[in-house]
Amino acid sequence: MCQVFSNRSFSNKRVRLTAYIKTDSLRSSSAYIKVFTHGLSGIDQNAGNQIFSGTMDWGQATVEMDVPPDTFELWVWLSYTAPAPGRVYFDDASLRVLGPAGTQ
Repeated sequence: MCQVFSNRSFSNKRVRLTAYIKTDSLRSSSAYIKVFTHGLSGIDQNAGNQIFSGTMDWGQATVEMDVPPDTFELWVWLSYTAPAPGRVYFDDASLRVLGPAGTQ
């Protein structure tokens, strides 16, 4: 699933994507969340380091990143590598602006 935000106000901000993921018999694949930024200087991305596969109970995945100053689109992905046998569930996804870029 992907949600595209065509909004320049994300430029030069720190954002956090959070979602809950559950997998059931997911084989030869993994589920994850990812943020892409599209700007005049190119594409930037951050997928974090939480990977869900096999059979796993609900777990929270989080990605934070600084959005480059020339960004005009933000793409938020709740994803898995397909095709693959098994099931993936996503729930309670949220995107938050934490403040100016460079803040932790």
